Amino acid sequence: MAGWRALLIGCVEYDLGPRRPVSLPARSGKKLTTSEILGWTHERAAWFALIQRRYADVVNTARAGQAIDGTHSVVVQLMAQEAKALGRMGNVSELRAVLERGHQVPNQFPPPARVILSRPPGSDAKRSPDRVSPCRRSSWSLVN
Repeated sequence: MAGWRALLIGCVEYDLGPRRPVSLPARSGKKLTTSEILGWTHERAAWFALIQRRYADVVNTARAGQAIDGTHSVVVQLMAQEAKALGRMGNVSELRAVLERGHQVPNQFPPPARVILSRPPGSDAKRSPDRVSPCRRSSWSLVN
């Protein structure tokens, strides 16, 4: 849980603070244990570099994230960041290679779970989830 929280805090800090390069090892990821969190750490750094137009850094960071572990869905986003940077750099041949690899990746993951909102007992059946006040949303439950 702490790893996910660190990623969220890093994104919020970036959105609120001055734009500056993100250092991967010091702030987020190298001390965390799961490869998925490390992958998202690299994705976040690649996204920030993309925003800052540091396209070579995007490619290097995205590739490093993909090399950590390709068994999590983050690899799709890492490939997308890499493809965006390659496209903006005008590197058509590498872009096509990434898109070709990326085309096959989603097939290795199970389809996303279908999320259905169920109403709590005694709730107003006419209300939809998007019309419930934020204070009352917590009474809705997710069903897979």
